[in-house]
Amino acid sequence: MSSRLIDLKAVLKGLRFIAGVPGGRALLAPGLFVFLLFAAVDARAQEVPQTPEAMLERVATAITERDFDKYEKLVHWDRAGRIKFNVVRYQVLRSMGRKIESITIEDVPSTTFDKLKQTPQIAFNLEPTHRIRVVYDEPPNVKGSDRKPVVFHLVGKTDEGYRIALVVRNIEDDDD
Repeated sequence: MSSRLIDLKAVLKGLRFIAGVPGGRALLAPGLFVFLLFAAVDARAQEVPQTPEAMLERVATAITERDFDKYEKLVHWDRAGRIKFNVVRYQVLRSMGRKIESITIEDVPSTTFDKLKQTPQIAFNLEPTHRIRVVYDEPPNVKGSDRKPVVFHLVGKTDEGYRIALVVRNIEDDDD
């Protein structure tokens, strides 16, 4: 039995004793509700990395384990429709399972995307503060180049923690 379930039983038993309710049935539903509420908040906090380094670790794990579900939980999906989801999914699945030569997280200077931000049709759904650089251990894919394939994941900070930022259309009623 999980320790959380044992804790719940102890809490409910204590609540029943304090209230003096015979059998404690009157407090079972409210106590269970409180426990489930705290468990849901705790689980949500564990899903979102609290530091850039934790985000780096989660992205690396998702790529090496070929687990899009893990990656999907890291993405800030606000203002992203079904089309954007499918595009992101396709791009991420193409990079999963490939051998990684190096993976690093870098600060993004605030002026990095100034030109992109001036394009009225697109916007970030979360202001990028970092970027994860994934360099794959493969030969260069551009003829005449000595650079190995690289993928970037933009990362921003929300109230919950660090999330992957997306470039989305700046149109209110569009599905993308």
